[in-house]
This record gives sequence, C-alpha cells and structure tokens, in this order.
Amino acid sequence: MRLLTIVVKDLDQVDAVREELQKLGVQEITTLDSRAGADAGRSGDAVTVGLKKLFTGLSDEGTVIMGLVEGTAVQAQLVEHLRGLGIDLSMPEDGYAFAMPIEWSTVGCSGPPAD
Repeated sequence: MRLLTIVVKDLDQVDAVREELQKLGVQEITTLDSRAGADAGRSGDAVTVGLKKLFTGLSDEGTVIMGLVEGTAVQAQLVEHLRGLGIDLSMPEDGYAFAMPIEWSTVGCSGPPAD
C-alpha cells in the first residue's frame, strides 16, 4: 500500500486530475488546499500545510490530492494520462507527485491490484 500525493498548482486543473484518478480506479481521495509561507505551522490555524518548507523552489499555493493505492502501476499511468492533457508533473510550475509506502491503515486501498 502506498500514499499517492499529487500537488496541482493550477486550480483549473484540479478536476482533471481527480477525474483521471477516478478513471484509474482510485475512488477514495482527499483534497486539501495548501499554502506555504514563513508562518506556516505557527499561525494557530486548525490545519496549515507548509509544503514550501519541504520542497524548495515551489510557489506558495496549490491543491494537494492524496489517495491510497496498491503497487506503482497507478502512478505511472497517471503521469502518462496527465501529460496527454497538458499537465506535466515534472514541471514545478504545474505541480508534482510522489508516493510513500504505508505500513498500516484502518482503510483499504482503491485502484487496481498490486503489480
């Protein structure tokens, strides 16, 4: 099981990314608005996401889309499908994506079976 995380910089592209995830079988996804800045994490807000502190050179705003998947097939397919729509996640101005292994979760995975 892996946590697939996609950061989309252009708000007009968020729906297209969500639709591609659904086409690939990822139904249970979470979407968060993100802002980075000097006061991230210290403002007293209930939830503050400081992505700029983790990834240098990125703009201050974006939308974070996360979902649990099995294997790596969804990741490769997603990148390919999004490039066909003009969204290149290898370009920081468009966004970026990464996945991390998850050792335990109270919920199951969406998407195709592990590769």
